[in-house]
Amino acid sequence: MPLVCPHRADGQLLTSGDGHTDLYERYQLLKSIKPMVEKGLASVNDQSPTSTDADTASDEGADSNLEERLSHHVNGLQQVLTDLTKNTKALTRRYSQILEQINLGEDQSSS
Repeated sequence: MPLVCPHRADGQLLTSGDGHTDLYERYQLLKSIKPMVEKGLASVNDQSPTSTDADTASDEGADSNLEERLSHHVNGLQQVLTDLTKNTKALTRRYSQILEQINLGEDQSSS
C-alpha cells in the first residue's frame, strides 16, 4: 500500500475545488498514514544489529530511502499540523467575534 501524502508533486498542499483546504480530509489523511508510519518505525526498530557486509551495504541504501520517505512524510505532517493550527486560530478568532457581537446585541437590548 503506497503512503499517502497531503502534497501534490509540485509540493503544494492539496485543496478542495474552491481553493480552501478541507480539515476533515486532512484528518483522514493523517489517520490513514498513522498505521503505515507506526509499522515503518517498528520495522526500523526491529532490525537485527548483526549482519554481513553485503547486508549492511544493501541496508544502508534501503535505510537512506526509508529516511528520505519518512522525512518527506514528516514534513508533510508538519505542514498539515501548521495549517490546522492556523485554521484553528482563525476559527477561534471568528467565533470570538461572533460572541462579542451577540454580547453587544444583548447589552443594547437590555439598556
